[in-house]
Amino acid sequence: MMNQRPVWLKFSAVAAQICLWASLLPVPAIAQSGCDGTRYLEEIFSSFTLTSDVTYGSAINLSGSVQSLELDIREPAGDTGTLRPLIVMAHGGSFMFGDKTQSDIVPMAETFARLGYVTASIEYRLGMEQMPFPGPDSTDAMEAVLRAVADAKAALRFFYKSAANGNPYGIDTNYVFFMGSSAGAFIGIHCAYLDQQSEVPAAVDTSKASLSGGLEGKSGNPGYSSRIHAVISFSGAIGDTNWIEAGDVPILSLHGTADDVVPYSSATIVLVGVYPLMEVDGSSSVHLRAQNLGISNCFYTFPGAAHVPYVSDLLYLDTTLNLSIPWLASQVCGGSPVCGYVQTGLQTANETRFSAYPSPFGGLLMMNNESGVLLNARILDYTGKFVWESNLTTGSHTLDFSDMSAGIYYLRIGSERGYALKKLIKL
Repeated sequence: MMNQRPVWLKFSAVAAQICLWASLLPVPAIAQSGCDGTRYLEEIFSSFTLTSDVTYGSAINLSGSVQSLELDIREPAGDTGTLRPLIVMAHGGSFMFGDKTQSDIVPMAETFARLGYVTASIEYRLGMEQMPFPGPDSTDAMEAVLRAVADAKAALRFFYKSAANGNPYGIDTNYVFFMGSSAGAFIGIHCAYLDQQSEVPAAVDTSKASLSGGLEGKSGNPGYSSRIHAVISFSGAIGDTNWIEAGDVPILSLHGTADDVVPYSSATIVLVGVYPLMEVDGSSSVHLRAQNLGISNCFYTFPGAAHVPYVSDLLYLDTTLNLSIPWLASQVCGGSPVCGYVQTGLQTANETRFSAYPSPFGGLLMMNNESGVLLNARILDYTGKFVWESNLTTGSHTLDFSDMSAGIYYLRIGSERGYALKKLIKL
């Protein structure tokens, strides 16, 4: 779908309106060796290598048969690094359909591989017992989630196992992330936060062959970790935010307010618009819970957007990636989570009302404010640390940054209307 991404964090007409974060994530105890200010932020690799249909496990499905489980692995082509962060990815499809090659996950897998990550898009067991007649209920839905979570954890264990046995994929197990869209986001959130058997609803029959093995399941690679270090959720939800506890892993959430598939906040989810299943807590509710518990998180709202809007709109895809890339890089490289976003209050589709140029720049940087309001300008380094700040009145401003060290920076422009984030390169 995409061969080459544009430079990230350009001003875009499609914008996220809300950016909120909780506690700051401390710098990791073990620094990721690739954090040079370019890798994980820029597509420094022009292509990737694809290894398809790697078997990571097997499990009993709804029909009682043993189903082989496969994943596709993408690695940066020509990468000399031997320890790379891993992103395990899961597709959407209401736990009823979909596969590891569909358009809600492949562009993400390809882009992040070119940024320097190893990415893996996974298959997982699908289906609900009472579909289509008499129709699935909350128990069927929860069982579908648990089967998929068990498969995802087997995929995570597959990579921890491979890392312990020669590490053929060059995985740094200090940085393992989960990214999902719709049902895939459900999987990631539940992998992270559903961690006690007592939290599983009593109506779920865990004696079924397809649900054996507890929360870890029996889909493969026993004895290895299934830990993830952060979650990226596109239009996802959780069965109950009470399952999220203080000290849990960070989360990035993106969600449209007009989503009629997965609730934006807390509401009953209706499968294919026909079968009411159960009340779930969407991204807004997940954010509030994380915020109250001091869990590092960023939350972006797409006003008026439907379910997983980036699948059918390349502008939303561009914005989604522009929001996800710096946040995940901050999880890998440490520092404050980069929760920058683009706000239409500072720009319309046809008129740029603020500009900064040139980039790259040597010493002098021009900032042109045509917004008609006082703007707050801040420059951050790639770890999220503020290195300069000033208020800009309407008009042109010539600023001298000759003493600033060479590197990649981010210019954050803000007013009461919102904020915008733009990348700068200092020579």
